[in-house]
Amino acid sequence: MIEEKISLCKCGICGCELEREDVIEEEGKTLCGDCFIEGHHRIQACNPWAVRSKKYLGKKPGLKELKA
Repeated sequence: MIEEKISLCKCGICGCELEREDVIEEEGKTLCGDCFIEGHHRIQACNPWAVRSKKYLGKKPGLKELKA
């Protein structure tokens, strides 16, 4: 049985070890898939009107913010 040597790299953000084929290089940085997605994915609200209403009504005097 022949053993293959796998070259390992480290993610520049979280420091996890990756195989060379799983590395994403961007702007000279070595990233894992999770860190790449986290840096590029913007979270959007499901209901923009609900978010706007919460911000607007939260500023009204006498109203308290509900905690989920």
